[in-house]
Amino acid sequence: TPVAGGLSTCVLSARPSPGLRLFPPQVDCSRYPNSTSEEGKVVLICNKDISPVCGTDWVTYDNECLLCARMMFVLSVASCGHKFAQLLLFLFAGYC
Repeated sequence: TPVAGGLSTCVLSARPSPGLRLFPPQVDCSRYPNSTSEEGKVVLICNKDISPVCGTDWVTYDNECLLCARMMFVLSVASCGHKFAQLLLFLFAGYC
């Protein structure tokens, strides 16, 4: 059963700028389906599969897609000028 995660309309891009090198390696969030809600928010559609991944926020996400949804939210907050937004990255597969 799909799970939808609503994101801000200020989302500019879920991908880092060309030439920007990130470590640890990033996941490819573009491979997950998305749509736009009636409110105009970008929605990433994730399944409920359990394949834990750890983010740099030291939170264990049930799967890579849910980490991507959170990453996109954090990027949207930052793009809207929220000065306390922290860049969230994939740290490793498994529990934190």
